Amino acid sequence: MRTISDTVLGALKLTGLPDRMCFTSWLEFVQALPELLSVEVPTSASNVLVGNDYPNADETNKIWYRRDPGGNFIGIYAFQNGQWRLLYNQVLNQISWLYGNSTTIPDGFILIEPGDSQLPSNVVSHLVAQYVPIPGGGYSFFAVRYVGY
Repeated sequence: MRTISDTVLGALKLTGLPDRMCFTSWLEFVQALPELLSVEVPTSASNVLVGNDYPNADETNKIWYRRDPGGNFIGIYAFQNGQWRLLYNQVLNQISWLYGNSTTIPDGFILIEPGDSQLPSNVVSHLVAQYVPIPGGGYSFFAVRYVGY
Protein backbone atom coordinates (compact mmCIF):
# COMPACT_ATOMS: atom_id res chain seq x y z
CA MET A 1 0.00 0.00 0.00
CA ARG A 2 1.32 3.44 -0.92
CA THR A 3 1.44 6.12 1.70
CA ILE A 4 2.08 9.82 1.41
CA SER A 5 5.58 9.27 2.84
CA ASP A 6 6.74 7.19 -0.17
CA THR A 7 5.33 9.58 -2.76
CA VAL A 8 7.10 12.50 -4.40
CA LEU A 9 4.78 15.41 -5.04
CA GLY A 10 5.49 18.11 -7.58
CA ALA A 11 3.65 21.20 -8.72
CA LEU A 12 1.79 20.98 -12.03
CA LYS A 13 2.34 24.29 -13.79
CA LEU A 14 0.75 25.85 -16.82
CA THR A 15 3.71 26.94 -18.93
CA GLY A 16 2.06 27.34 -22.32
CA LEU A 17 -0.39 29.96 -23.50
CA PRO A 18 -3.69 28.16 -24.14
CA ASP A 19 -5.55 31.49 -24.50
CA ARG A 20 -3.66 32.03 -27.76
CA MET A 21 -4.43 28.58 -29.15
CA CYS A 22 -7.52 27.39 -30.95
CA PHE A 23 -8.32 23.68 -30.84
CA THR A 24 -10.57 22.13 -33.43
CA SER A 25 -11.08 18.85 -31.52
CA TRP A 26 -10.59 17.23 -28.12
CA LEU A 27 -7.84 15.08 -29.63
CA GLU A 28 -5.95 18.19 -30.73
CA PHE A 29 -6.31 19.65 -27.22
CA VAL A 30 -5.06 16.44 -25.53
CA GLN A 31 -2.12 16.23 -27.93
CA ALA A 32 -1.16 19.82 -27.04
CA LEU A 33 -1.12 19.22 -23.26
CA PRO A 34 2.57 18.21 -23.05
CA GLU A 35 3.46 21.61 -24.53
CA LEU A 36 1.22 23.48 -22.11
CA LEU A 37 1.97 21.76 -18.78
CA SER A 38 5.08 20.97 -16.78
CA VAL A 39 5.80 19.34 -13.41
CA GLU A 40 8.20 21.02 -11.05
CA VAL A 41 9.99 18.43 -8.91
CA PRO A 42 10.93 19.84 -5.49
CA THR A 43 14.67 20.04 -4.75
CA SER A 44 14.03 18.20 -1.47
CA ALA A 45 13.23 14.98 -3.37
CA SER A 46 16.32 12.84 -2.74
CA ASN A 47 15.11 9.85 -4.75
CA VAL A 48 14.45 11.81 -7.97
CA LEU A 49 17.08 13.09 -10.39
CA VAL A 50 16.27 15.97 -12.74
CA GLY A 51 18.34 16.82 -15.79
CA ASN A 52 19.57 15.81 -19.22
CA ASP A 53 22.78 13.97 -18.24
CA TYR A 54 22.65 10.21 -17.69
CA PRO A 55 22.82 9.48 -13.94
CA ASN A 56 25.96 8.01 -12.38
CA ALA A 57 26.28 4.28 -11.65
CA ASP A 58 25.63 4.91 -7.93
CA GLU A 59 22.29 6.62 -8.73
CA THR A 60 20.55 3.67 -10.40
CA ASN A 61 18.21 3.30 -7.41
CA LYS A 62 16.53 6.64 -8.20
CA ILE A 63 13.93 7.87 -10.65
CA TRP A 64 15.25 10.10 -13.44
CA TYR A 65 13.03 12.99 -14.55
CA ARG A 66 14.75 13.47 -17.89
CA ARG A 67 14.92 16.76 -19.74
CA ASP A 68 16.56 17.70 -23.02
CA PRO A 69 19.43 20.26 -23.08
CA GLY A 70 16.84 23.04 -23.46
CA GLY A 71 15.05 21.99 -20.25
CA ASN A 72 12.03 20.42 -21.96
CA PHE A 73 10.55 17.28 -20.40
CA ILE A 74 11.43 14.02 -22.21
CA GLY A 75 10.07 11.40 -19.82
CA ILE A 76 10.40 9.60 -16.50
CA TYR A 77 13.01 6.84 -16.45
CA ALA A 78 14.01 4.01 -14.11
CA PHE A 79 17.06 1.77 -14.22
CA GLN A 80 15.78 -1.69 -15.22
CA ASN A 81 17.60 -4.72 -16.63
CA GLY A 82 20.91 -2.87 -16.87
CA GLN A 83 19.79 0.34 -18.57
CA TRP A 84 17.70 3.47 -18.15
CA ARG A 85 14.21 2.83 -19.53
CA LEU A 86 11.26 5.10 -20.09
CA LEU A 87 8.46 4.28 -17.64
CA TYR A 88 4.97 3.84 -18.98
CA ASN A 89 1.87 4.14 -16.85
CA GLN A 90 0.74 0.70 -17.97
CA VAL A 91 -0.35 -2.61 -16.46
CA LEU A 92 1.04 -5.86 -17.87
CA ASN A 93 -1.00 -6.99 -20.90
CA GLN A 94 -2.88 -3.69 -21.03
CA ILE A 95 -3.96 -2.96 -24.61
CA SER A 96 -3.24 0.46 -26.11
CA TRP A 97 -4.01 1.89 -29.53
CA LEU A 98 -1.15 3.70 -31.25
CA TYR A 99 -0.66 5.93 -34.28
CA GLY A 100 2.69 5.76 -36.02
CA ASN A 101 4.44 2.79 -37.59
CA SER A 102 3.94 -0.69 -36.21
CA THR A 103 7.46 -1.66 -37.30
CA THR A 104 8.93 0.69 -34.66
CA ILE A 105 7.01 -0.17 -31.47
CA PRO A 106 8.46 1.23 -28.21
CA ASP A 107 10.39 -1.17 -25.95
CA GLY A 108 8.13 -2.98 -23.52
CA PHE A 109 5.24 -3.40 -25.99
CA ILE A 110 4.37 -5.99 -28.63
CA LEU A 111 2.06 -5.72 -31.62
CA ILE A 112 -1.15 -7.69 -31.18
CA GLU A 113 -1.28 -10.16 -34.06
CA PRO A 114 -3.15 -13.39 -34.85
CA GLY A 115 -1.79 -16.18 -32.68
CA ASP A 116 -1.30 -13.95 -29.60
CA SER A 117 -1.52 -16.51 -26.79
CA GLN A 118 -2.49 -13.93 -24.12
CA LEU A 119 -5.77 -12.89 -25.76
CA PRO A 120 -8.81 -14.79 -27.04
CA SER A 121 -8.64 -15.22 -30.82
CA ASN A 122 -11.98 -13.43 -31.37
CA VAL A 123 -10.62 -10.36 -29.51
CA VAL A 124 -7.42 -10.42 -31.59
CA SER A 125 -9.45 -10.71 -34.81
CA HIS A 126 -11.61 -7.75 -33.80
CA LEU A 127 -8.53 -5.62 -33.02
CA VAL A 128 -6.59 -6.56 -36.16
CA ALA A 129 -9.63 -5.81 -38.34
CA GLN A 130 -9.30 -2.14 -37.33
CA TYR A 131 -5.61 -1.77 -38.25
CA VAL A 132 -4.71 0.70 -41.00
CA PRO A 133 -2.05 -0.81 -43.30
CA ILE A 134 0.92 1.14 -44.60
CA PRO A 135 1.92 0.44 -48.22
CA GLY A 136 5.14 -1.58 -48.06
CA GLY A 137 4.39 -3.15 -44.67
CA GLY A 138 3.29 -2.36 -41.15
CA TYR A 139 0.33 -0.35 -39.86
CA SER A 140 -0.25 3.33 -39.07
CA PHE A 141 -3.05 2.60 -36.55
CA PHE A 142 -2.67 -0.55 -34.47
CA ALA A 143 -3.00 -2.13 -31.03
CA VAL A 144 -0.15 -3.17 -28.76
CA ARG A 145 0.07 -5.02 -25.49
CA TYR A 146 2.36 -3.94 -22.64
CA VAL A 147 4.71 -6.78 -21.69
CA GLY A 148 7.27 -4.87 -19.59
CA TYR A 149 11.03 -5.08 -19.82
